Amino acid sequence: MLRVRREFPTLPLLMLTEFHSEALAVWAFRSRVWDYRVKPVDEHTLARLIHAIAQASRAARDDGWLAEPFPPDLIAPAGHLCRPLVAAPHTAAAVAWISEHYAEACRIELIAGLCHLSESEFSRVFHREHGISFRRFLLQYRIAKARDFLAEPHSSVSEVAYAVGFNDLSHFGRMFRRIVGMPATRYQRNLQLATATMAQ
Repeated sequence: MLRVRREFPTLPLLMLTEFHSEALAVWAFRSRVWDYRVKPVDEHTLARLIHAIAQASRAARDDGWLAEPFPPDLIAPAGHLCRPLVAAPHTAAAVAWISEHYAEACRIELIAGLCHLSESEFSRVFHREHGISFRRFLLQYRIAKARDFLAEPHSSVSEVAYAVGFNDLSHFGRMFRRIVGMPATRYQRNLQLATATMAQ
């Protein structure tokens, strides 16, 4: 997979596995897969995933942007990054850093330095290339990762909060609710109910 990612950096990747673990999921998303599914995947979802990925591959514009994003209910946690890194040439290093270190403390001077920009330049360029501030982007990325980890059968909200870089559980709760629209506990419960319904 890493070889495919190196040789075809804008190609959307779908990873299916039956040997699932949290470590494997973390490795997959750090390797920037678009979606990660644990077998068995129901036939309808798999067909829609393949169709969406095929469309995304065919519809990539000359400037490196996808013409259409994935359907919202199929987007993987990192799927809100629907612009390939080639579409953000000046801040690609920042996005790559986030994908590897999203759970760590983030100093803006370090990230700006990776992009060979001053802090003020970096803030302006990042917003121009991504349509969002760097801090907001990092927050959304962390919450998106949390949504994926909450799908793990034995995960707890507190474990997930710390795993994605929040040191304050109440702050995580507020941010999760603000972005997702519901508390993390309810989101996890809804996922469990949906999984149980599909299994019947």
